[in-house]
Formats: sequence, structure tokens, C-alpha cells
Amino acid sequence: MKRVVEGAFAFLFLAAVGYFSFHWAMEGLIHSKPERQIPDLRGRSVLAALDMLAPLKLGIRKEDEEFNDQVPIGAILRQYPEAGTIVREGKTVRVVIGQGGESVFVPSLIGLPLRNAEMLLRQRQLLLGEVSESFSLRVEKGFVLSQDPGAESSIEKNTMVNAVVSAGSPPPGIVLFPDFRQRNVGEAETWAQKHMLPVAITANSDSLFPRGTILSQKPNPDAIALQDSVLSLCSLMTTMRT
Repeated sequence: MKRVVEGAFAFLFLAAVGYFSFHWAMEGLIHSKPERQIPDLRGRSVLAALDMLAPLKLGIRKEDEEFNDQVPIGAILRQYPEAGTIVREGKTVRVVIGQGGESVFVPSLIGLPLRNAEMLLRQRQLLLGEVSESFSLRVEKGFVLSQDPGAESSIEKNTMVNAVVSAGSPPPGIVLFPDFRQRNVGEAETWAQKHMLPVAITANSDSLFPRGTILSQKPNPDAIALQDSVLSLCSLMTTMRT
């Protein structure tokens, strides 16, 4: 009998040690995560809120819906924890979503076939407006290149959204600027020399990309290259070449 009691106490002791060891390990893991400051999500769509929270490794969950005709449908009315609160990575922000407003958020149509873009607009109680075409090196023919108003704009229901659709690659004789972003300066210079265009390069020291990586460009990708065009690039070096 004594051995049974001793065995039971030993089992309980080991179980307690295991429980508290696991608890302490989990506490240490949680507190080892970096701290993040919760941004202000009020007035934004859930999609925009996701874009803000994802880089911070924070989640989002809809807690409730509430009628409010003063904000766009789907806008965040309140959030918990509140903006400015310091939390650990992995925290979920609970939000209350507004319903019943006369305005809506414009969805992103970029990269969608025109038919799909029109269906998406109808779902959001919006209309497809003027459709024009433009040649593109980046986007397949028939897919949306740009839109006006832009994605996440707040507009009234039944408003028209204009779209520019890709007409595919340009015919011979029309030269478009490629998308040089996140490519090396040397590639852009080689292309510019081939088409006898000057290149202006300015420095940016805040980037995490390797030296010589292009961060931005003007004219924008798919713009028509004219005789007096200058390819302006922003990278991690400064020079001027013609």
C-alpha cells in the first residue's frame, strides 16, 4: 500500500513539473516575440486593414456588424485593442464593421479580365464606366491595366468606374518603357542605349535592396518612349549618363 501511495505522489509530482514546465516555456515563447504598435484601422476597409497588419504579423477578426449610414459599407467602425496599443506579434485585432451606408469602397480591378472586373463592380453596387485600351508589355490582352477611381476609394453607390484594358504588345515602331523596378541599373542602361535615350539616376540610401537595384522609374512602365524621353531611375547610386 505504501508503494502505491508513493507511486501516486511521484506521478502527480512529475505531472505538475511537466505542466508548469510547459506553461513556463509557452510564456517564454510568447514574451520573446517582438512588440508591435497597433495602427488605426477606423474608416478603412478590411482589405486595407489586412495590408496594414500583415507586415506587423498581426491578425484581424470581424467581431460584429453595426448599421451606420455615415461611412462606406464595410468600413471599420471600432477596433479592439485600440490604435496605439503595444502588443506582441500574433495578436488578433477584433473589429466592428459598418453596414447601411450610401457609399462603398472601390475594389481593385487591376489584373482582372474585363468581364470579371465588371461582375466585381456589380457585386459592390458600382457600374463599369468608360473602357479604353492601351498597349502593354506587362499585362495580357483583355486584362485591366488601371482604373479610375483607384482601389479603396470611397464613392457613392452606382458610380461609374473607368478602366484601361491591355491591348497586348505594341506593333513594330512603338516602343514602350519596360518595368525596371527591382532590376539592376545596368539592364536599364543597356536598354536605354539601344533606343538612344538618356538615363538620369538618383540615389536612395534607405533601401534594403542591393546596391544598384532600381526602386522607382519615370516614365512609368508601358509608357510610350518618345524621342525626347528621359529615363529617370531611383537606385542606390547617383550618376548621369546619356
